[in-house]
Amino acid sequence: MKQLLALVAAVASLGVLAADYDFEEPAIVPAPQKADWRLDVCTELDDGFILRLTCPKDGAAAAAWLSAKVKEAFGISCRIETPALAPVENLGPEEYRLLTYKRGVEIRAAGFAGVRWAFMTLRQMVQPKRGTATVQGWICPAAKISDAPAFAFRGMHLCWFPETTAAQIERAIRLAAYYKFNVVVLETWGAFRSEKYPWYGWADGKMTKPEVARLVALGKDLGVTLVPQLNIFGHATMSRESAGKNAGLDFHPEYQPIFEPRNGWNWCLSNPEALKMIKALAVEMHEAFGNPPYFHVGCDEADAPSCPTCRAADYPSLVANAITEVSKVLTARGARPMMWHDMLLEHGKWGRFYANGKNADKLLGLLPKEMMICDWFYNAGVSPEGYPTFAHFRKAGFDVLTCPWESPDATRAQGKAAHEAGATGVLGTSWHHLYGRSYGKIFVPTADAAWCGGARVSNGAYFPTHLRQMGWDMKLADQRETGWYNEQIPSSTVSPW
Repeated sequence: MKQLLALVAAVASLGVLAADYDFEEPAIVPAPQKADWRLDVCTELDDGFILRLTCPKDGAAAAAWLSAKVKEAFGISCRIETPALAPVENLGPEEYRLLTYKRGVEIRAAGFAGVRWAFMTLRQMVQPKRGTATVQGWICPAAKISDAPAFAFRGMHLCWFPETTAAQIERAIRLAAYYKFNVVVLETWGAFRSEKYPWYGWADGKMTKPEVARLVALGKDLGVTLVPQLNIFGHATMSRESAGKNAGLDFHPEYQPIFEPRNGWNWCLSNPEALKMIKALAVEMHEAFGNPPYFHVGCDEADAPSCPTCRAADYPSLVANAITEVSKVLTARGARPMMWHDMLLEHGKWGRFYANGKNADKLLGLLPKEMMICDWFYNAGVSPEGYPTFAHFRKAGFDVLTCPWESPDATRAQGKAAHEAGATGVLGTSWHHLYGRSYGKIFVPTADAAWCGGARVSNGAYFPTHLRQMGWDMKLADQRETGWYNEQIPSSTVSPW
């Protein structure tokens, strides 16, 4: 008897008699509103597992999409059951309930959008069965998750540089959808191949119209609207100032009158030929992106005028007229214009907040009210004086998006303040930092700001796995397009400041 008891004690010490499962709590990005986990209970997702779906609006389309995504992500099929029951709850348009049981999964949503986001959460919960060399099925802990977004507008701004491959942009778009963003603003830095003005951009630009159309279709499938950005004032060079390049003038000096003489940084807004070209480019890009409901017109970091005609003009009126003319073209096409905020705050009067304007209040008062103001603030940490610019622009009659960058604390604080101030949403920015550790520092906290209103902090420990999963979906074969550097000894991936 003593020998038997000793054997039982020895086996127990090896964990054989312990619970079959002790899951690590899944690190969901963005963190859901409410999650009740049973980390000792396993849900198995084998071929043909049952997925119960309640989706009153577009349920058939959502079911077909779910079947396809389960097959794509897990390599197995699922049997979707649609219970003939009225919705248990009055769920919002993007709200969802996700339940994982011992032998199945249940998703409840009002419509297709909620079903998409529930799947993104489920995929982050799931891992391969253990104990085999290759994937032989999937498991996740039992859970009941209730979730909904803080903002209807949840955007990420991406830059397409000449060095950026289409695969890198696609992976970022897929990751944005995975983290429940629903808008991606795609800014060209000389990469767009215009047919109307082929000289304005680099001849080897990878942002071709067929490539854009493919990415737009991908975004639509994943619930993300792709929005073009064309700088219609400053940044007319389509190159970072530190690079000293001009995507048009470097090889085509004959077009100098269209740009201001000081470095060609601004468009020459007193030149009707410049305005004609800007409007035509805006239409061309809007068409290439499938006529989305938004269009970003840039307008950040513009210099004081260097053109003698522009200098002699009432400059706020001249700038406002150009913005208004472009906005009219866009609104006639069903697109709402968006612009960066800094020239709309008077220089020297806003402390740490980015203000680059002269006669800024006059310019703000002349802008069309359909303009969405993208209020960017990139200082690290929580602003001790709050974020008064939200109220300033809202008082002037504009919808406001808060636009953080790569400070996690600041990003979440801006999301929280924007939500409390009744702002329209969040537009995260990546600029030339879509690589290295900045990648996760931008995407994870911005997802918290956009989906959670900064109220929760996600565990980003699985960010490399999430990025890798996007690569699996794309069937990447070039190691330079995996991870977050092109090379393990980074050189060409680092853009100058």
